Amino acid sequence: MFFLAVFLYDEPLSPEKLTTFVLIWSALAMLIFDSIRRMRKAKTTTLIDKKAL
Repeated sequence: MFFLAVFLYDEPLSPEKLTTFVLIWSALAMLIFDSIRRMRKAKTTTLIDKKAL
């Protein structure tokens, strides 16, 4: 929607809006990366625990 508004409807893109856009998507990317990392770590730990039994 953001790109549609900026490029198709020629909405003005102020530096504040661009900064907010970048910060929000960066935070989302970090959250996804951390979640994937934790899931992989938990899966590895579970596999090691099952082999120990």
